[in-house]
Amino acid sequence: EIVVHADGQVADPGVSASGDLAALLGNRIFENEDRSGADPHVHPAFSNGVTMTDIDQNLPTLATQESLRVIDSLTQLTCGLDDDAGEYLVANRVSSLWERYISEGRQAVDELLATDGGRWFMEIKRRFLSEVEGVENLTVPEGWSFTVKGEPQDPNAMQLRAAWAAREKRHVGNWSGVGAGKTLSAVLASRVVDARVTLVVTNNATIEGWRRQIRAAYPDCVVFTSVGDGPTVDRNEYNYVVLNYEKFQGPGRNYLVHRLLDLGVDFVVFDEVQFVKQRDKNATNRRKALEALVSGLAENNPDLRVMGMSATPVINNLLEAKKLLEIVAGVRFPELDTQATVNNALAVHRALMLHGFRYRPRYDQEMRTDIVATTCNDLLEPLRDLGRDVLGVEQLLLPAKIEAVRRRFRKGTVVYTHYVDGMVPPIRRYLEDMGFKVGLYTGGDKSGLEPFLRGDVDILVGSRPVGTGLDGLQYVCERIVMLCLPWTSAEFEQIIGRVRRQGSNFGEVEIVVPQVTLDHEGDTWSWDRGRMALIRYKRTLSDCAVDGYIPETVRINPKELLKQSREALERWIERVSGEGVLSIERERLTVPLPTDIREKVQVRHGDFTTLNNRWSISRSGTTYERLQQDPSEWYLYHTLYREARNNWPEKPFERIAERIRVRPDWVV
Repeated sequence: EIVVHADGQVADPGVSASGDLAALLGNRIFENEDRSGADPHVHPAFSNGVTMTDIDQNLPTLATQESLRVIDSLTQLTCGLDDDAGEYLVANRVSSLWERYISEGRQAVDELLATDGGRWFMEIKRRFLSEVEGVENLTVPEGWSFTVKGEPQDPNAMQLRAAWAAREKRHVGNWSGVGAGKTLSAVLASRVVDARVTLVVTNNATIEGWRRQIRAAYPDCVVFTSVGDGPTVDRNEYNYVVLNYEKFQGPGRNYLVHRLLDLGVDFVVFDEVQFVKQRDKNATNRRKALEALVSGLAENNPDLRVMGMSATPVINNLLEAKKLLEIVAGVRFPELDTQATVNNALAVHRALMLHGFRYRPRYDQEMRTDIVATTCNDLLEPLRDLGRDVLGVEQLLLPAKIEAVRRRFRKGTVVYTHYVDGMVPPIRRYLEDMGFKVGLYTGGDKSGLEPFLRGDVDILVGSRPVGTGLDGLQYVCERIVMLCLPWTSAEFEQIIGRVRRQGSNFGEVEIVVPQVTLDHEGDTWSWDRGRMALIRYKRTLSDCAVDGYIPETVRINPKELLKQSREALERWIERVSGEGVLSIERERLTVPLPTDIREKVQVRHGDFTTLNNRWSISRSGTTYERLQQDPSEWYLYHTLYREARNNWPEKPFERIAERIRVRPDWVV
């Protein structure tokens, strides 16, 4: 079913969800700005050659003398700061110092921290310098062999920081931008924490890339890309098990969880962690299996390390980011509201920064986006006949778009199409008729990549797999022609990031986007402009959550901002003074074992009645010691208890809660 939004934009089922674009438009949180007659579908960035990716480079930094000291103004409040608020403000400034440290070096931040200041300034200074000292003193484990163009390449500052964070914090998210070197950061981290068995869960298209990167960094390691009946691992060696996400959603997922639990995994890496996403409240089999796996591994190994990696943790809605945080951090975040509002997006941003870090690499290449418009009024009636057939619309518009950019095809070009059926074959034929040698990189055929990198193929035609984890294009490609756009800004930026990344051989990267327009009764219609507008709207939500970037359309004048800030401050002081400082004790994320494991545990411990009787007659100390030795009994009890109470006419905890509510003098 295709969803048509109120403004006429169309999204496929993979794009539309509660809380994303429809909510943004309906709630008028991220609304169209008035551009005095400008085309309402085209973002201003695309009218002057600046792309969405460029906007990141112009975001303001918090690493200034003023911003580092502003927190101390809060010391005027006798009630102090909430735990989470204070921690976020410090972590936020420390993060900005790290970004400056990585981009400009130690001297730039030393100048900012040269003097002393108030309590919070000194806490920022202490924490940052402590982290820097830990990172700078981090010893790269013996055997590091990574090279670039034949020259030895030491780990960069971001990779060292990620490895240090994995060792010190155990659960960490690396939200760094495309091309920052996240893959190698995870490989380095696995050695720094001395993980003898590392599990990497990634996109199917990047498994081979992971194998190459692991071997390039440490040639002496052992890499498995399947488990079968269970690989034999030698814990005197460094073992890596690299699996794709799809393996955790099929009928054999419970067996796979068994096998991985038996391996004794020390370190779990979720690459492109957004693939674990939960777009709605019905958890997928994939996510449930992975949550159960991590929960089981943590029970077996209290020192388990988990690293989640994604340049785009927010793609469609905030619920995705919340679920990613829970599986990476191992705790729940009940306070995060997922309705698409600016305040909620900023709250998600705060949580992402508290439980991870983000480095946005500065690219040496200039960026130019060229919109090539072509008018085809003869397509009006055929388009009407197609109705809501999205693929049919793209197939119908393809000949006009490919002809419009005919002169832009040359050796070293990547041609992207989101859809494959009825799209890739005609594109390939057209290019071959022009005399080009054409290779493919799609979900079903990836044979063209290596010949393209060697120069044996002139043009690479790719689909969605091009956008995830593909490295090497930056050495041979400087132009991408997008004949069929992706649906989200995350995919759009991931694709661009394949060629605009560190180490590129080119000084400029060009993105060519053809757009078909139709003139009818004095109005102009364009499916492609609507697609570009959809990308922009989803990027607005992502920017707010991932980078803390407030959209221009919701910014208010300074006087109004000051008025609202004072009112909010008064409410905050009143609450903290009356109720005390808020301290959040997060519930640990625990997941019941899969059905087959539960059945085995139940044979050992009995049914709910048996368990309840045992718990009732045993001393609490005895029960505690027994559960410490075998936690499976605890999980089984609460799984059976939740099932049993659904049929009870009265639930004791609800009655107890009702009695507590009528006693405001009680402190709970």
